[in-house]
Amino acid sequence: MQKNTEQGGVVTGTGHNSVTYSPNGKEMFCVYHARTLSTGDERVVFIDRMKIQKDGKLVVEGPTTTAQAVPGKK
Repeated sequence: MQKNTEQGGVVTGTGHNSVTYSPNGKEMFCVYHARTLSTGDERVVFIDRMKIQKDGKLVVEGPTTTAQAVPGKK
């Protein structure tokens, strides 16, 4: 979990995260705060999917600033 400005993104100041699961328990999500160009100094909440890669590395698929698919239900 880190800023994405080096890749042309608009998110900085990521931090203070928590992990939660989709209602069906099949997806992991990282909930955290960050700033964007449009929010300036105000932090906003991000919720991004997480995955465990084949090498065992845990990866947050974000930060995302676009609409995402709804998590799986029970």
